[in-house]
Amino acid sequence: MARKEKTVFTWLTELSWWINVCLAAAVYGLLAFGLPAFHYENPAAKGFVDGLYNLAPVFAVLFLIPAVISAVNAWQKRRKM
Repeated sequence: MARKEKTVFTWLTELSWWINVCLAAAVYGLLAFGLPAFHYENPAAKGFVDGLYNLAPVFAVLFLIPAVISAVNAWQKRRKM
């Protein structure tokens, strides 16, 4: 039987919950504050970065969902011991 490739979401759920929270904070900080701090002369690049600024909370939540799953898995593992 062939092994199924792991997705990024599966890989993130196998990490510790606090790593996912740190990743979510880093992604939010990069998209909301890091990229807009640069000066873009190209109007298309500026528009793209402005769009990412508006979507920063969405991307952060996408990294928080695996954090919740990872925390629940860790809690269940601890209860079994």
